[in-house]
Amino acid sequence: MKKYSLLGDLVIFSFIFLLFIIPPFFTAKISTSSPLFSAWNFPFNQFIFSIMASVLYFFYYDKQEKKLPFFPIIMTTSMLFCVALFIKFFSVLFVTNNISEDLQIVLPDSPKTWIFCLLNFAFAAFYEEVLYRFYFADKLQSLLAYKIKWKYLWIICEAIACLAFAFAHFYLGIFSVLNALFGHIILRVCYKKSGSIWTGFIAHFIYNVISLILL
Repeated sequence: MKKYSLLGDLVIFSFIFLLFIIPPFFTAKISTSSPLFSAWNFPFNQFIFSIMASVLYFFYYDKQEKKLPFFPIIMTTSMLFCVALFIKFFSVLFVTNNISEDLQIVLPDSPKTWIFCLLNFAFAAFYEEVLYRFYFADKLQSLLAYKIKWKYLWIICEAIACLAFAFAHFYLGIFSVLNALFGHIILRVCYKKSGSIWTGFIAHFIYNVISLILL
């Protein structure tokens, strides 16, 4: 990841943290009165977020970071589904009143709504891969390293980023938090192996689309 002045990095990190990392923690929980997907329109919010993520990626991505650009997409996607199915099994086994009963989801019913659906998932996957897998943990470690000289600092930063992504899904219930936690670990390893967000983005996108259909 490219480095800029300490002041500039602090300002940008604070902006990202306050406006994009914190707000998802306060998202209203899904209910019958507040469904997850009830209609499919052009995803303006996700589009704006993806534009901002593109700017962030452009300024911080270092082409020299590439390690294994063709890290297996199928393996990453399969691991995401394996974790999701395992957690789903335990949620059905041990919880009688599951939040999934409140997930009112309307599948796209026309080419137009399918396009909007796919754009929604594409923008969201790109934005999350840039923010959580590419930027947050590495930049947090870089900033803290100015004052903290500890060889295990990276573990703390990775844990904070992982928890941030996991609890950004709290509005979907505790099992979604667990699913997001393990999903982050898988996608973060994918990013670290490839040095690029694109493998993780494709796997993330495929996972979201297929999950929607299976629900």
